Amino acid sequence: MREKYLEILSTIEELEMSFRENQAIILTEDDLKCLVFHKIYDLFLHNTLTFNTEIKGSPLHAELKFCRAKTGITDIRTLQNK
Repeated sequence: MREKYLEILSTIEELEMSFRENQAIILTEDDLKCLVFHKIYDLFLHNTLTFNTEIKGSPLHAELKFCRAKTGITDIRTLQNK
């Protein structure tokens, strides 16, 4: 998991450098969210087991409003099947 975390940080740093060179790529919070999601999407497998063992899916999601109660975070999330 630590390795994945470092890959995500590296990707965000690359996005920051890109933004410094071309500041019009991010005009809104949604622009930023879409770019981050796009950049980190390929770092994950998208056919993993979910909480329902009969269904496979992606651990990467955006706008998980049901997580707000637990963490206060609703934007891009990664979930682990326990």
